[in-house]
Amino acid sequence: MIRRRKNKILGIEDDEGFWQEGEGRVEREVLRYFEEIFRAHTVCHSKKDTQSVDHRVMEEMNRQLTRAVTSEEVKRAVFEMPADKAPGPDCMTVFFFQSFWHCLF
Repeated sequence: MIRRRKNKILGIEDDEGFWQEGEGRVEREVLRYFEEIFRAHTVCHSKKDTQSVDHRVMEEMNRQLTRAVTSEEVKRAVFEMPADKAPGPDCMTVFFFQSFWHCLF
C-alpha cells in the first residue's frame, strides 16, 4: 500500500507547461505523449545520404552471415544455453529442448 501510494502519479505537466491533475487528465496526457513519440514519421532516404558511409560488412562476411544455418549449429547453441532459461514467449525451458532433442529434430 505504501509503494502504491508512493508510485502514484498525482499530476503531470503538458506540452504547453500547464499542470494536469486527476486520473483522467493524467492518463490522457500520458497517452498523448507516447502516441506522439511512437507516431510514424515519413522519412525520405536517398542513395546520396549513404554514399559517405563506409561499408563495414564485406562481401565474404555477408556470405557467411546469410548462409543457411546447419542443424549441428542449432544443436550446439541449444546445448550451450543454461537449462533453466526460457528463450521464447512459449515459456518452454531450454531443458525441455535438450531432453527431447532426439524427438524434436
